[in-house]
Amino acid sequence: RPPRATATPGSISGLIERAWLMGCRFDAWSEAFDFNKWLKAMEVEGIDLHGYATRTYQLNDPLPWDIIDSGVSKAFFAREYKRAFEEKVTSDCKHECHHCGLFCSEKSPIIVQTSNTNTHKSVSEDKTKQRIRMMYSKRGDLKYLSNREIMTAFHRAIRRADIPVKYSEGFHPHPKFSFGPPLAVGIEGLREFFDIEINGTIEPEALKERLNQTLPDRLSIIHAAPIAIKEKSLNAFISKYIYQIALPGISKRRVLEFQALSEYLFVRNGKSIDLQKMVDNIQVDNNLLTLSLVDLNDVKVRLNETLKAILAIPEKQIQGLDIKRAMMMGYDNGWKEPL
Repeated sequence: RPPRATATPGSISGLIERAWLMGCRFDAWSEAFDFNKWLKAMEVEGIDLHGYATRTYQLNDPLPWDIIDSGVSKAFFAREYKRAFEEKVTSDCKHECHHCGLFCSEKSPIIVQTSNTNTHKSVSEDKTKQRIRMMYSKRGDLKYLSNREIMTAFHRAIRRADIPVKYSEGFHPHPKFSFGPPLAVGIEGLREFFDIEINGTIEPEALKERLNQTLPDRLSIIHAAPIAIKEKSLNAFISKYIYQIALPGISKRRVLEFQALSEYLFVRNGKSIDLQKMVDNIQVDNNLLTLSLVDLNDVKVRLNETLKAILAIPEKQIQGLDIKRAMMMGYDNGWKEPL
């Protein structure tokens, strides 16, 4: 018998907790989803599945998502609902305000400067574009956010800051972002990078300050600068990574033994790789291990593989280490940072 749920019986929260207690995990993945467990949870909690699935709503009925305030009023949605049945077209709100509740007309447009004049205009009037490279840091508990979640955080911050970011064309437009090599979950990033394309031109320093006002704590822009539209992408440029690993009781003997090896071969995806050629430098200072790693042609270096070889510790122990990626570089007549 599964343990008793603590949520209110007969509620959706109670159903979710009951299903979880019955073993429902990672249900967004089809191979992990078990509908029979959900049916059993509904039976235990007294949830009428068919009642929920076939229920009809009146326009004035409260909705589960009413607690979320997106700014657009419920009255506007009701009007649009009726207009849909009347087969009436609502014009683009860029040309006519339909009083949805956002009060867009009361907001000051973001001020940008064109490349060929000193006069200012709103982004809707400007056709120029600019590419800006950002250096940012991800610290503290934010190291547990995945690369995709960090991208989402920046997307939302840019929307809150009213930055006129360019979007891709097609049925599913996306903001024109380009992030550098992703950082593994559990690792802090001290000097990470991403590129952004915007309509018009903005002073990078002003863009940096504006974004930092909307970003969450411990995620911040350090520096921003314009780059050429045709500048090589971060992933194409970066091939060297410097990590700092806090590791009490580092065995210098073990590090020296690894450095003394003429080669260290391992197999990845059926291909033999010499790890020694990917380790550019190793330094041990007190309890801090600094690793400088480089990609080997088309083979990308992997930190976990390297630490496992150098320190001879299991994968689980590596995951518990305090690791920071301190710097990334690319080669252009010498090793250089992207910004």
